[in-house]
Amino acid sequence: GYWDEREFLKDLYPGKSFDYINPHPTICQIGTNDPEQAAFATRIVQKCGYDRIDLNAECPSDRVTGKREFGAALMKDQDSAVSVVKSIAETVKAIDQSTFCNGDSSGNFEHHTTKNKCLPISVKTRIGVDEHDTFEHIVRFIGQLVDAGC
Repeated sequence: GYWDEREFLKDLYPGKSFDYINPHPTICQIGTNDPEQAAFATRIVQKCGYDRIDLNAECPSDRVTGKREFGAALMKDQDSAVSVVKSIAETVKAIDQSTFCNGDSSGNFEHHTTKNKCLPISVKTRIGVDEHDTFEHIVRFIGQLVDAGC
């Protein structure tokens, strides 16, 4: 479901209106190492009207990095991370073929009432993970993500 600050405030202060609070920008974080799942999630994120999409390459939890192999595990498997970001970027581009992105030169994007809008992509990472903790590693990783579409 969808949740924003207004729902919390309505519970705290029954009877008061908080409709003046703009819930945007809203960012949906996804977690996967599978490009097809990423494309599917991107289409859902776009249809739900989120303002941005973020890939989780940071969470160290065993539930995330273990069998599922995403979160911080993506920092060890940069090829998978890059493939996922490319898939997200290609899906965003396909969605936006008949529309245009309304961002300014500083990367700020306006919220539009239409759900067809440019969907900026980000990746949440750690500085390093396990033996992959050098400055060169993180710079290379970020460079690859930017080249892939972030």
